Amino acid sequence: MKLAIPEPEIRLTAINDLSLAEQPGPLKALDRVKMSGEVYDSSGSFLSNYNGIVTATVLDKEIDRQTLGNDGTVNSSGDVILFDFKTLGETMFKGQATVTNGIFDFEFVVPRDIGVPVGSGKVGFYAKQDNVLADKSGYSFDIEVGGINENAEEDNIGPVINLFMNDENFVSGGITNEQPTLIAKLQDENGINTASGIGHDITAIIDGDETNPFILNDYYEADVDDYKNGKLKVISFFAKKARGEMVNFIIKNKIVSPDDLKLFTNEGYAFSEQEENKLLFVR
Repeated sequence: MKLAIPEPEIRLTAINDLSLAEQPGPLKALDRVKMSGEVYDSSGSFLSNYNGIVTATVLDKEIDRQTLGNDGTVNSSGDVILFDFKTLGETMFKGQATVTNGIFDFEFVVPRDIGVPVGSGKVGFYAKQDNVLADKSGYSFDIEVGGINENAEEDNIGPVINLFMNDENFVSGGITNEQPTLIAKLQDENGINTASGIGHDITAIIDGDETNPFILNDYYEADVDDYKNGKLKVISFFAKKARGEMVNFIIKNKIVSPDDLKLFTNEGYAFSEQEENKLLFVR
């Protein structure tokens, strides 16, 4: 079976209606930005008959990181070996736009929490057509990101948030199943910040436990052709984390007996009772 790998290519062609070669400077925090692009085939010919939806992801500069050295590996001098490496920058924007006759554009506001030093960011694209297996992809490093727009309009109004469980017909106080899907619809005139600044993450607090928030930035995506509105959907996120913690506990402690599982206390859980062939843990 052949993998459904997208073909080249989607090109970034303009920012704020100026070609990439004409850009006056970097994209600054709080700038309102318009990006435009076009779809081509693998031979470089423009596809004027391509119509569909493109998902665009705009990333900040690469982040310098270092391994933790938590495996205890040391060099000949007895020092713990650490390695420097780079990862992709934080997501500045993720949304969708309509592709019409091979052309598309989208708008967003650069988050306040980007890295201030100027450097190369990245834009990634993935496009698909309805009922046609002709997915396309592309990317560009031809954007500079950094600095702050000191003349940006002041924004002291938070987003409008509507929460649902399982579907958008849910009414507050309604009954859910054991592993519900959290759905959040968000609206803000300047878009939703997903750049992961201190205190600016999209977070979910369960049962008032503010010491263990769930960061949901990666689940958010702006609506098609509308950066001011968007949605995030998280499927059974709480149950998934609990299962992951239990697996780590079993491996780390080499658990072989079901009774030993009653010692599990990760993430504030504690053994509560036992039913037939079932252990119950609560927080």
